[in-house]
Amino acid sequence: MELVILSGEMEGACFPLDGPNVTLGRKSDNDICLPLDGRISRFHAELLQRDESSWVLEDLHSINGTFVGQRRIHAPTVVRANDRMRMGRTWMTLRDDDVSASQTQRIEAIQLSDTDLHASKDENVVYAVSAEQIATERELEHPREYLHVYEEVGRALTSTLDVNELGNVVMTAVMECLAAERGFLLLLDRETGDLIPTVARQREGVEDLEEKITISRHILDKAINERAAILTTDAMTDERFQELASVRDFQIRSAICAPLVRKEDVMGVIYLYTTSATHVFDERDVDLIAGVAAQASVAIDNARLYTDLRNAYEELKSAQQQLVASETLSTIGTLVATVAHDMINIVTPLQWLVDLMLRDADVNPEDEEAVRRQTKRLSALAERLMSFSQSEDVSLSPAAINDIVASTISLLNTEISHNSIRLEMDLAEDLPEVLVDETHIDRVFLNLCLNAIEAMEKTENPRLTIRTYQDQDEVVISFKDNGPGIPADSDHDVFEPFFTTKETGTGLGLFSCRRIIQGDHNGVIEYESEPGQGTIFTVRLPVPAFAGPSPASE
Repeated sequence: MELVILSGEMEGACFPLDGPNVTLGRKSDNDICLPLDGRISRFHAELLQRDESSWVLEDLHSINGTFVGQRRIHAPTVVRANDRMRMGRTWMTLRDDDVSASQTQRIEAIQLSDTDLHASKDENVVYAVSAEQIATERELEHPREYLHVYEEVGRALTSTLDVNELGNVVMTAVMECLAAERGFLLLLDRETGDLIPTVARQREGVEDLEEKITISRHILDKAINERAAILTTDAMTDERFQELASVRDFQIRSAICAPLVRKEDVMGVIYLYTTSATHVFDERDVDLIAGVAAQASVAIDNARLYTDLRNAYEELKSAQQQLVASETLSTIGTLVATVAHDMINIVTPLQWLVDLMLRDADVNPEDEEAVRRQTKRLSALAERLMSFSQSEDVSLSPAAINDIVASTISLLNTEISHNSIRLEMDLAEDLPEVLVDETHIDRVFLNLCLNAIEAMEKTENPRLTIRTYQDQDEVVISFKDNGPGIPADSDHDVFEPFFTTKETGTGLGLFSCRRIIQGDHNGVIEYESEPGQGTIFTVRLPVPAFAGPSPASE
């Protein structure tokens, strides 16, 4: 088996699944590294081999989730060849590596010939039949193997809604029954109108061609325009096609081309050919392919309708969730703004009164420090509540991230010292500047540090490690604590509003952090946590194209 990337910056990349378990994520430590999609977590998912034909896909508490088809998975899920999976913005699938490699090579070798458009246009056909004729006018007496083809295609019609899998089933069944040397399924791109080679089959024992396999547009157009399967019993002598370059080059003796038509809409074609003078196609073969094409058309149309409906449902569901969340947050935001405003009105004079009282009273220095610290925390909480309730303007400008980190830590020195936290700073030099709103980024860093400090309140030898470095086109800032970690059995997204693991937490801090990083700065915020070992929150900010080393590091 191999993992094939279907979309995104790494489209077309193939990764062999060599071991019994394979990890996937952005970090290079993964078995399969996917570094170009910022929505993929550092350690995103894992594939565990179940048997020769199937694997179990498990999400590793990723930020943006793992999907099989359009469904987000929350538990280990069995996946097989041709199942579509999504991580971040990247779609991928599993394929049998031997079949996939030859399949891909044969598909890439297909080209449609435009020069054949100048060939003979004689409309007399050797044999042609439409799906309607098959159903109503002809009495078919196909041999048993022909019925097997119909059974296989019919089974696929009811067992899968994946277009690629349907195409593979159809072409496999056809090639097992007919004497075709090569067969191709080409599907119509609904956006561009182009015929795209999708499946390529070759009879066992037939040598792979080193050159391109050319398919005549004239033959395809004729079948599509007439909505009928057409047969040429000897293309080398058929006056309609004998001048075609594709026929001459490959010595084609017999060819069948059948359109996939559903309610007058063409979805693609099935094209078969043979170069053998002794194994040519006959009328029964055309009847078979016309019937198969009719079945396949229904199946592909159903699959596309299902996909369209599913996508529309997911979009509607997402829009509904956003609307509900927006209305909920708007209502709560109003309440929070009122509370925050009242808190600020109380805290502001309270700080002045505390300073006045402490100046005139004989207070123990430790008690004085405790009072001042708690007053500052109350003020910080009021500001965090206010930042959640307000939609603040964002002003991005180039800044040195190390300077912002240093500024944040300067506000926390008392808190860090009071809690006997060992602070470790590993700030890379020569980091490029990033476009940020310094006030908002400072608020994120402050929030993450305070969360770490609070998480380590009962930890022996607490340690906070802050690290900055460059990872390709991103500047990375990580905050690591050795606290109790986030419970592994939690099904909640820690960035959801009002979700908290703290007894007195509001559940608004991390939500606000994600809004600032991902919404305002087009960055990524993610976390790793292991119970009993601690938690790492990582912020990734994109490096602008013009960026150079930060002035502070020069």
